[in-house]
Amino acid sequence: MKNYLILLIVVLFISASTSAQPYKNEDTVVVFQTSTPVPGMINKYLLFKEGNEFGWVDSNYILHKSKISKITAGFLLVDADTVFPADVKSLVLSGPAAFMPSKNQERTVPVKSDTIQSFRVMSYQEFEKLSKTEFIIEAKQHNDPFYKHISAEKYAADMDKKIQRRKNMFAALDTCPLRYGISTNLVRDLTNEINLNFELPVKRSFCLEFGAGILYAKPGASRYDFASFLTRLTNIRGRHITMFDQSYLYRKGFSLEVIPKFFLSKKKHLYLGPQLGFHYYYYTDKRIFLDADGSDYYHRSFYAIQSEKSAAVNLNMIFGVQTPQIKRFLFDAFFSIGMMYRGGVVSRSADILYLHEGSVKDYYDPPKVLKGGGFFLSVQLGFKIGWRFGKAKLYG
Repeated sequence: MKNYLILLIVVLFISASTSAQPYKNEDTVVVFQTSTPVPGMINKYLLFKEGNEFGWVDSNYILHKSKISKITAGFLLVDADTVFPADVKSLVLSGPAAFMPSKNQERTVPVKSDTIQSFRVMSYQEFEKLSKTEFIIEAKQHNDPFYKHISAEKYAADMDKKIQRRKNMFAALDTCPLRYGISTNLVRDLTNEINLNFELPVKRSFCLEFGAGILYAKPGASRYDFASFLTRLTNIRGRHITMFDQSYLYRKGFSLEVIPKFFLSKKKHLYLGPQLGFHYYYYTDKRIFLDADGSDYYHRSFYAIQSEKSAAVNLNMIFGVQTPQIKRFLFDAFFSIGMMYRGGVVSRSADILYLHEGSVKDYYDPPKVLKGGGFFLSVQLGFKIGWRFGKAKLYG
């Protein structure tokens, strides 16, 4: 069950990542307008951004397949060539904004000439305003009842305000002072760990986060307690390396971690990076779940009364999003996956085997000492809240 849960989390994360829109609002795009509507197209526009490949036909009717490396109003830099507005006479129906027929039915559409002989270059958000405004106007001209009470002028004015707000936001993000941050991980708080994290900005696109925590025991927790719920969730059969306690109720100790954050987005502050963590665990004479077998119901359950001193080191890849530096309130949501090594010493005074008809106990005097360790899959999901303060000194 645990493995299925981990697999589900990974699949959902990958699905969410791959379903993101191909354009960001601030992406610079070049927009081509066809001279006649094309059957099967949503509108009369084709747009491309840097890195897109597109097919075009020049004035000599030669077909080119090029990758855009730079976009300006005066020219496009494609592969090793420069393309001017007058060079593009028609386009092949390809690219992110076109709905393609099969390759053997590939067709071209003529590009509408622009009197000022320059490419139409704008942000993707500005293109949304342009295309939606023209669509509303055309819908009204054809007496479309769904757009009868929608004003194209009001929509364009609202989009102008939205675009200006985003420009102001990014201008503020580029000039605002970077502050130190202090936060706590709510998930760890709920699993009996008092923790605190400190965020140190190094550059506008990079910061270091240091964390430390104190683990405390809560053996008498209610069955509705979050740590108790997770403990029951981990009590599954077929566990890997069963000598260690993997619950959240009995262990004490401390934790340390370091997270270098490389930011990918300004407004949403998306980031990724490595997550290096260390945990030290100990407890004395506790009844610990080890393993179980069976299908719908456990045929046998294995417990032990033991003491433990162990340490775990994990190295994960972390993906997260947090509020940008312009905000004083800090909220951070992240997911990380990687590997963990755990090793240590267990002093076992009794083994307990539970059967349907009763139990069997084996006592050890002196206690049996077990040494060893192994690798585990490490998966973490967390939510941090905190506050930003002061003014950090940047290095580059």
